[in-house]
Formats: sequence, C-alpha cells, structure tokens
Amino acid sequence: MKKILTLITLAGAFAIAAPALAQDIGEDRGAIRTDESQIHQDRAIERQDERSGNYAGARQEQHQINQEHRDIGHERKDIRHDRREHREHREHRAHDHRAHDEHHE
Repeated sequence: MKKILTLITLAGAFAIAAPALAQDIGEDRGAIRTDESQIHQDRAIERQDERSGNYAGARQEQHQINQEHRDIGHERKDIRHDRREHREHREHRAHDHRAHDEHHE
C-alpha cells in the first residue's frame, strides 16, 4: 500500500511539473524572439549612427547587441535544460508506470 501511495504522489508531482516546464520553455522562446527583434532594431540604429558619424552611439548600440546575443545564449541554454528535465520526468514516470503494472500482475 505504501508503494502505491508513493507512486500516486510521484505521478501527481510529474503531472504538475510537465506543464510548468512547457510554460517555461514557451517563455524562453518568447524572450528569444523579443531579443532577436531588438537586435534587428539596434543594428538599424547602429548603421544610422555610423553613417552620421556618431561613433559613440554606434559603439553603444553594438554593446547592446552583444548583450542581447548573450541573453539569447542563456535562454537557449535554459531551454535545453528544461527539455532535458522534461525528458527525465517522462522517462521516470514511464518507469513508475511499468513498476506499478508489474506489481499488479
């Protein structure tokens, strides 16, 4: 009986974790799209600054572009981590279901 309660508790925890991980991945993807859009805008401003001789402004835009590229790298790393965690939850849950089924045979 204790084993069954443990399995039920784990199944409930995984049922809650999976949607949270999916939401986190979606938020990271949205942040990447936002950063990519900002990079596009910053590059246009950087080119305009360079054409007008505002080299300090162009350097500032390049600094912002570099920061946004770093942010994208962090967000992609978060997505990889979340996917790995999600995969581990699925595998663990499948293992628990098999163990539960074997116990009842």
